[in-house]
Amino acid sequence: MKNAIQIEKGEIGEGYPWSIEFDSETYDGSALCKHCTPLVAEARTSAYGVEYKIYRGTCPRVVVARNEGGCNSTAICLDCILEAAAKVSDQ
Repeated sequence: MKNAIQIEKGEIGEGYPWSIEFDSETYDGSALCKHCTPLVAEARTSAYGVEYKIYRGTCPRVVVARNEGGCNSTAICLDCILEAAAKVSDQ
């Protein structure tokens, strides 16, 4: 992956390495987080004839946890994580 920091330790699920990726193109069925720069909203139609939109954007910093051999990975905006972590008090 271009523009990525590979991290070998810290993932506690399936043991795959995780990474921080930069300027990652991403999409979501309804909306992107406030840190993403929208590129385009694409109108689509499902196999059942239901219309919906896909919003594409670029997320500046993304944490990616690979699992199931990379076929079902989880990606979360790093800036959203940092904002949430700032709200955590010692428990």
